[in-house]
Amino acid sequence: MGDLPEDRVNPNFVFNSVGIDFAGPFYIKTKLRKRDPPTKIYVCIIICLSTKAIHLELVSDLSSEALIAALKRFMARR
Repeated sequence: MGDLPEDRVNPNFVFNSVGIDFAGPFYIKTKLRKRDPPTKIYVCIIICLSTKAIHLELVSDLSSEALIAALKRFMARR
């Protein structure tokens, strides 16, 4: 059996090294009226590489500004 990566063996803080991916688009209904079209959203998935913990953030589009805003919200929370 091969050796485990160093990130998995040595003790470390949670979310010290992460992987980021996007999922979607998902369509959600934001208005109460039936005639309003659904809104397109995406999910930013942030995974801790040592503990495999997952954090999900909703983003409005796939732009770099939306990614930076999601990372700022993540860092403020974790």
